[in-house]
Amino acid sequence: MLLTIDTGRAPTPEELENLDSGDIEVSAATRAAIEASRQRLMEALKSGQPIYGSTTGYGPFVNFTASEDGGEDLIQHLLVGSGPSLPGNLVSAAIYLRAWTMAQGKSGVRLPVIQAYLAALKDCQLGRVPWIPSIGSLGASGDLVPLAHLLNSVLGRGARSHLANDRDSSYDAGDSDERISAQSLAETGASNKRNEAKNYLGDHTLDRREALACINGISFSKARASLTYCTLNRLLSIQEILTATLYVLLDANPEHLSPALFGSSTTSQCARRIRERVAELRKIERESGARGSEPSSGFRNESEKKGGLEEAAAGRRSSGRKGYALQAPYSLRCAPQTLGACLGVLASARSSLTQDLETIDDNPLIDPDTGISHGGNFFGQATAFGADELTMLACQAGVLAERQLALLLDPEINGEESLMLAGVPGQSSGLAGLQLTATAVLAEMRSLSHMHSTYSIPTNGKNQDIVPMAFLAARRATEVSHHLATLLGALLMASRRLWESRVHRSGRSQPFPFWSRISSTEANASFDFDLTSGPSLQPEGSLGKELLNIQRAFLGGGILSNENLYS
Repeated sequence: MLLTIDTGRAPTPEELENLDSGDIEVSAATRAAIEASRQRLMEALKSGQPIYGSTTGYGPFVNFTASEDGGEDLIQHLLVGSGPSLPGNLVSAAIYLRAWTMAQGKSGVRLPVIQAYLAALKDCQLGRVPWIPSIGSLGASGDLVPLAHLLNSVLGRGARSHLANDRDSSYDAGDSDERISAQSLAETGASNKRNEAKNYLGDHTLDRREALACINGISFSKARASLTYCTLNRLLSIQEILTATLYVLLDANPEHLSPALFGSSTTSQCARRIRERVAELRKIERESGARGSEPSSGFRNESEKKGGLEEAAAGRRSSGRKGYALQAPYSLRCAPQTLGACLGVLASARSSLTQDLETIDDNPLIDPDTGISHGGNFFGQATAFGADELTMLACQAGVLAERQLALLLDPEINGEESLMLAGVPGQSSGLAGLQLTATAVLAEMRSLSHMHSTYSIPTNGKNQDIVPMAFLAARRATEVSHHLATLLGALLMASRRLWESRVHRSGRSQPFPFWSRISSTEANASFDFDLTSGPSLQPEGSLGKELLNIQRAFLGGGILSNENLYS
């Protein structure tokens, strides 16, 4: 939990996701570094040294001189942008990152500027979210447009988001601002006070250097990619659990998970976790009556039994699974290899994100000891590469999930159930509509899965002739990860349907062992994730409503601490 800003130590993605709503202090050592950098700036200005932004114009106007205007031209020419507003947790993380950069003693700003951002962060955590457009950043020279809107809000001149409490769990592919109007908020009794403007700087007057420091960084790109990393880390854990569930429900050959198969540590650990889940589920399966008509089988020697999948070794070769008794389809047999590779890419993405998180993304840097250095620390190429990796792994995990769903719905694979798990085939279509939705969602994911880090378009005169598109890459990674949550939700629904069908025929009443309560909004009041954020037009009691509830739960931070397993 981040309660103090210190020099040197950068925040982690997990810390950005779990920002505290209380006061964040600036340490004494950090205050001294801030003051020393400011003093160095004033000495340079007094000596007549040219300093970008302070004595010059911005961007392509660097060869022109400029007089002090408090940064007004910088702010006003960047108050453009397009698209819906950004969600509250993203804005909070970006505010923190901007304050952290300015507090490193290399930006030449004064303490009240940093304190203003920390005050704005506290209010943002409490629901006073600035309206910031989602389109306008190139991830180079900073997230200029969104950060200008943020500064304008800190100055008490910006609008408030219509979705004051909106978080990623209700952010869906860029339509958050349209889903609820100011009028509907008023009709539900939302407080007008929350939307009032507030000048967090008080009597402090910005100068051009401070205004530039507030805008000249990639805080939104880093925040967006970091939060998406945390989301995907959870979703891959959920997918391991669901894969284990399929191994049990479809009676897949446990040899596919044998420790003897795996050399890579990442893949080996993935297979181990799936094995452990299978062992837990096999025990519950025996007690619940969820086992199908086909005989289960297991490892054939003691070393395999120690791997956690001991079963009565009988019947596999005589099973009527039409050739799949020995070797399951790739979406089960090769699931550890697929998910293990995804986890490896996830680790690589984290390394790229950390590279930029640890960078003081400002220009120029004003070091009390080494002087003033003009450079390009605001160039988010590492973040863009990391975000593209997140998109790639999320899409491939989605490919796996969609195919696993198809296995559950196929009577030739599930061994005993009807097509689409329909209760009365013909009279009922079962989960056919759910599969159609899953197919459409996967198509959406593939359409978004491009290398956005290579989408450079020269702009800004001859100044920004190459740009990394970091924020675009991060936004696309978020959209694809949210689609993955939908596919995993569909997989959970089908798994639960098959499990409960078998339990019902056995005359017992044990529920599905994972997340059995996330089927309706009311059933989740005790969970520490919010399933009610944002309106839903899905009919109550429909498959769509159930899928939406599960998707939101899977995107919530507390999902893995609420697995159930009858504990």
